[in-house]
Order: sequence, then structure tokens, then C-alpha cells
Amino acid sequence: MTTFLRLLADKDKQNALASVIRTGGDNVFEVDPVSFFQVPGAPFAYWVSEAVRQTFKRFPAFDGGERTVKQGLATADDFRFVRVWWEIPGDNQRWYGFAKGGSFSRFYADMPVVVSWASDGAEIKNNLNEKGGIRSNVWMLRETATNYFLQPGLTWPLRGITFSAQVVPKDCVFSVAGKMAFAPENELETWLAIFNSRPFDYLVRLFAGKVGGVQYEVGLIGGIPVAAMSGDQSLQLSKLARRGWSIKRTLASTEEKSHA
Repeated sequence: MTTFLRLLADKDKQNALASVIRTGGDNVFEVDPVSFFQVPGAPFAYWVSEAVRQTFKRFPAFDGGERTVKQGLATADDFRFVRVWWEIPGDNQRWYGFAKGGSFSRFYADMPVVVSWASDGAEIKNNLNEKGGIRSNVWMLRETATNYFLQPGLTWPLRGITFSAQVVPKDCVFSVAGKMAFAPENELETWLAIFNSRPFDYLVRLFAGKVGGVQYEVGLIGGIPVAAMSGDQSLQLSKLARRGWSIKRTLASTEEKSHA
């Protein structure tokens, strides 16, 4: 066993260290380092319990079966291919909502920008560099663009202190910064509730091996273990997510009107 002393929240490290050595307390952790290997990548997360580490062995990851997490489009020229929504004419048939990450917001967030994606992004696909190669990463996204662009799902900020997820409706494209999670459409509200829960954020921090300043990459979010749910549990979570979305949308609408 190895003893770990956690003093991150203490400003006076010297006195805090002397105190914890003398009296022990909640900041002392006894961990067998071998147990770190129960979590993929063996993050140095000594502050969580053995039972929590075991969840990565006991339950499957979110990314599997009909669920997945994907990274999206980097246009390589946002000035040309991205606009704010109010710049677009009402008869628009070229511009699509563009999820680009944004900031912390649970359940709902406005999508202020759109991207040129007419003819499956033909304009972006034909934007070439001096060597004749495609500037964008779109050439890497054939399977993603075909199967997941314009599909509803969940997105989140690129990085943050606490994880939060928002709904993305259908007919939107997502970016390299605004990654998205996908599941059967009838399950999305349930996953919206789970993604915005404290236990999910706790597991994200554990998997990342750090608290705060986490970059929420595809492998990190897709690797979080998830347990099977009963129909009643799924329905209850769905109702809570819908309520959270409705409240957040109403607040956002009220704020917009107050600034109008």
C-alpha cells in the first residue's frame, strides 16, 4: 500500500502537511497502486474509492453498440465558411447549425453560428492548398459525415472544470471542438440527464486523472462506464432532462429579450 496526502485545496501547504502528518484525516489515502490499472490508462486518481475504480471493469463504456462519440469538422477557413445565424437569409438552403463547443451550460445552449454545408460540404471539400490537398479535415470524416452529420445528439464544451452537455437538434453539423455523442433517438433525453449528473462528472475527472482544466476528448467521454437501466429509470431520467432543458431554454429566451 502507498500513502497519499491530498493538500490541493490548502493555501498554507507547509502547515497543512504538518497537520495531516500528525493527525491524519480525510486528506490521507491508502491505495495499492496496482488498483490504478482497473481504469484504462491507469490515471493517478488516488482520491477515489476502490469501488469507483472497479466500475470501469464492471460496466461497459458508453461508446459501444448503438452508442458512439465522434469528433467533427475543422473547416480550415472559418472566415469563409462560418457565419452567425442572423447573417443568413430566410430562404437559406446552404447554411446549417454548427456546434462549436461553447461554454459551460447544462441541458441547453444557443447555437449562434452556422456552417456552409450545401451538397454535403462540396465547397469545403474543394478548398485546396497550394499542393492540391484539401485544407479541411473533411477527407478524414467520410463515415462520420455520412452517418452522423445532421443527426440529433449531445455536445459539450471542449474543456472545463465541470462537465456539461447540451442537446443538438437534427440538421446540424458539429466541429472538431464541438464533439458529439450519439445514441438511439428515443434514449437521448435519458443520456442528457446522465451526462449532466454529478456522478458522470466524477467519473470523467477520475478517467482524466485530474480535477479542473480537463479537455473532453472523444476517448475520454466515450470511455466512461455506464450501467444498464430499467424502463422506469430511463423514463424518470428522460422527464428530468426534459424539465432541465425547458427551464434552461426559458431562461435563455428571457435573457435574450432583456438585451433586445
